[in-house]
Amino acid sequence: MMAVHARVAGHRIPFVILALLAAIAVVWPLATASAQVVPSVLEEVRLVSEDEGAATFMLRFSPAEPRVATIDKNPTRPELVMATTLKVGRVPDRQSYRGLVRSLQFVTEGSSLVLRFDTARPSRIRAEQMGNNAVQVRVEIVSDEETLGTRPIGSDGEEVVPQQELQRGPVDSYQPGDSYELVFLKYADVSEIVGLLAEGAEIAPNDVFIRREPGFGSPGANQSTSYIGAPQQAERDDQPLGQNVGNGLAVDRRLNAIWITGTPERIERVKRQIELIDVPVDSVILETQFVELTENGARNLGIDFTNSNGQIAVGNLATGGFLPFGVDPNDVLPSGQLQAAIYAQIQKGEGRIVSRPRIAAQSGSTAKIITGDALPILTSIQLSGVNGVSQQVQYVNVGVTLQIAPRVSTDGYITSKIYGVVSSVTGFSQGYPTISQREAETSASVRDGETFVIGGLTQENVLTTKSKIPLLGDIPLIGAAFRNERSTSTTTELYIVITPRIVRHRRFEQRDANMETQASGEIEE
Repeated sequence: MMAVHARVAGHRIPFVILALLAAIAVVWPLATASAQVVPSVLEEVRLVSEDEGAATFMLRFSPAEPRVATIDKNPTRPELVMATTLKVGRVPDRQSYRGLVRSLQFVTEGSSLVLRFDTARPSRIRAEQMGNNAVQVRVEIVSDEETLGTRPIGSDGEEVVPQQELQRGPVDSYQPGDSYELVFLKYADVSEIVGLLAEGAEIAPNDVFIRREPGFGSPGANQSTSYIGAPQQAERDDQPLGQNVGNGLAVDRRLNAIWITGTPERIERVKRQIELIDVPVDSVILETQFVELTENGARNLGIDFTNSNGQIAVGNLATGGFLPFGVDPNDVLPSGQLQAAIYAQIQKGEGRIVSRPRIAAQSGSTAKIITGDALPILTSIQLSGVNGVSQQVQYVNVGVTLQIAPRVSTDGYITSKIYGVVSSVTGFSQGYPTISQREAETSASVRDGETFVIGGLTQENVLTTKSKIPLLGDIPLIGAAFRNERSTSTTTELYIVITPRIVRHRRFEQRDANMETQASGEIEE
């Protein structure tokens, strides 16, 4: 009997094995299919709200939101990790802002997408799935205790002070063994140095010049005198004189100096970097003339604008004419000869000099000069009440305005952006002046001392001359026989003649002399 039961059990074992294999064959494809997770795709990043202490962003995905995790190891650069996530091309890799969050940056790490926040102050981030394939991310400022580690981030309990108590202060505060040094800047501004040495640090320029334009006239019952630029000045006064920018750097606006903290080796390295940046720049003196010539005067002078925009020409010595801008003129008409040719036409009565402003500017800076008059225009405003009329005086500038921004290159060329305006009163209509205005805006590159001309500003004047025989010319009907009226039309063209001259700093003069000596030595060899 026992032998029979053993035989039956032996026959059941193969059936059990076959059943297990069949179950594995059915479940294995399903498990493989579930292992192939469909990635989430980030389609939109939008700033929902922002204030001084927090910022909220909304992230939208398809087909579903991913699993997310926050990393707050670096309080000024918290991170949001999105598992198995891709990003569409229309979402930029970097976005800039002006509040608590300065910028966002996307970085791909394996199959995950990391969103890094660059914040102005130590912060933490919180992520919450909102449904509808959206994730809300909130960036909040953390307290000083959380920044220093005496309280866990997000904790509302009592402070947890480590065994070695931390000193309150910035993260990069002075440590034992560190040194410090104050470096005074000679030519550069503190904002330039900090912007290059400290990543992500932004401070306002220290050498901002805010002009004040006084109002014309005396304040009366219905008038007031105001100054332009007051809001900018108030904003400028709010800037602190001393500012810690992190990374062991601080600035002193009053002294225009950089405060460096760190090891002696680091201080020397930063000082060498500052020496490369804190260098003088060249200046440019621009001798300009606003010349008004008749058609005959321009033709006799040989001014011909044949370039694409018809505005700029360069004088040529061989022909006495002008070459298109962009052509390399080997023999260029010197400034003195061009001035003599212009004066010759003026002596013949074919033109006049409107203005001769002379202005200087540093390379890369903008200079502006205005010459002329301010014409008063009286306007009346109807008001309700007994004294229902209020008179106001408005002023309109008439004259010459010139604005130039030159830039000097290492090969001796000067690239200038020029904007010039000439306005004048041509008549009066119903007691108000009629103002004629001509302006030009362009850019040009010439060598040091070359003269270029901007033209094409045409104005047509109509002069009406009336003559009559006294008494007889005033008789009705028959008086027209004793009157004579003649109209003449004249066309004038305004030309802006500019000669830029480089004023080299002594440091660059020595460098140029060394380069010339080295070049002459190579030629002799």
